[in-house]
Amino acid sequence: MTTRTAETSPLLRARVAGFLYLSLLPLGLLGVIYSGPSRPGIVSALLVQIVNLFVVLILYQLLKPVSKNTYSLM
Repeated sequence: MTTRTAETSPLLRARVAGFLYLSLLPLGLLGVIYSGPSRPGIVSALLVQIVNLFVVLILYQLLKPVSKNTYSLM
């Protein structure tokens, strides 16, 4: 008897990584427009860092089957 585990498709991970990567543009622009100690600028800068973290984690999972050297660079 075999058991199957549900795995996330690499295509889905790539699309999520791409969407998050593209979402960095408006967040970064918002941070530049409201630069300084204003609340929207601070929130935007924080969101950019959080989204960057998720992009790196998803790309790490996406590149793990390709090469150990490639995913260790992430």
